[in-house]
Amino acid sequence: MNFLAHLFLDSSSDDALLGSLLGDFVKGDTEGRFNAAVSDAILLHRKIDSFADAHVITRKSRIVLAPCVVALRESLSMFVTTTF
Repeated sequence: MNFLAHLFLDSSSDDALLGSLLGDFVKGDTEGRFNAAVSDAILLHRKIDSFADAHVITRKSRIVLAPCVVALRESLSMFVTTTF
């Protein structure tokens, strides 16, 4: 869903769509590595992620979901160790 949200939020051009997808994978400075539209979309992707991560609803949902994540991780671990 993260990819779909980023594509929706910045769909001004094909280069912007590409930058929106690359935002999770490109690290460091983007200057000189991509054209301006792709670079701007990568930077926008980072700003959107920072905003969402810092939002109070996101922080509260992580607290609520943490026990579920732990249980899922333990279940998967047991599955992998007994299957292989």
